[in-house]
Amino acid sequence: MLRSSRIAPTLFALTFTAIAGFSLPTTTSVNAVEASYQVSLGANVIADPNYLLSCSPHGYDNSVGCTDAVLAAINNARALEGISAMILPTGYFGLSPTEQLFVVINLERVARGLAPATATTDQLNSAAQQGAVTNSDPQISNAAISWGANWAWGEPNVLAADYVWMYDDGFGSPNITCNAPSSSGCWGHRKNILVNFGSGATYAGFGYNLDSGQMNSISMILANSLASSNDHRSLSLNQLPPESQSVVTRSSPPSTTAPSVTSNVVTVSELPVRGTNHGVTPTAKPTLIIQKAQAATPTESYPQGSPGWMVERYSGVIALQLA
Repeated sequence: MLRSSRIAPTLFALTFTAIAGFSLPTTTSVNAVEASYQVSLGANVIADPNYLLSCSPHGYDNSVGCTDAVLAAINNARALEGISAMILPTGYFGLSPTEQLFVVINLERVARGLAPATATTDQLNSAAQQGAVTNSDPQISNAAISWGANWAWGEPNVLAADYVWMYDDGFGSPNITCNAPSSSGCWGHRKNILVNFGSGATYAGFGYNLDSGQMNSISMILANSLASSNDHRSLSLNQLPPESQSVVTRSSPPSTTAPSVTSNVVTVSELPVRGTNHGVTPTAKPTLIIQKAQAATPTESYPQGSPGWMVERYSGVIALQLA
């Protein structure tokens, strides 16, 4: 699916996004998504603030100013939807574009009660990167698995790609396959991000390319299985910086129960948040329930001696504790 150009008062941004075909053996997963939250918004949400005024039209804009503007627009759209604000991890700016997209897509999913994509895989990453390099839909050939993919070109960074995929994809948007309110292409990017594959794992692949014209090409793919029997996990959530993991794996709604340990399950609630993140003050502190490994004491903790979140690593398994 192509998107026509968008024009800002002081700069020009030509943006295309495309949707790869959804390969679904059954319609169960799509029905499950539609029953649990809004797959399609009632109307497109015009970016407020207009982040194009704060972002560079060329190159990958990882600046605080651009990120703040896009995040504010996302959180305005979330507020209209009744979804809590997105809080980026403090280590976000140190991540690569594909790692940032891994975090952002999972933040969109967990905010709506969906399980995060737990890992990227070699073949899904390869398919996504091929799409980014060739400015085309990522594709995989295994018809036995369910998958969906998005591609965007011309956005200043992955957070902005997330905005157009999630909040500006319906009738009246630059989404040219949504030429009527009932068109099947309407909100297709959003559906691919918020797909519910049921009780099984969700795997991902992400791609990024800066073309010769200094324009960003960004792609993603989510699937309910490894791409083939020869596929391998390449990056898991627990390999991201600790604060990125804590953000994308916590659940909601918040609880007032005190931190406790029962058997091998660690439950932490009313988690403190260190100040604000990009100007957004969280209104609720979520609960995290994770499995704790056998080790009785953590092998490392982060941050050392500072207030706010503390992440304890038990033999590679992350537990979030009160600092």
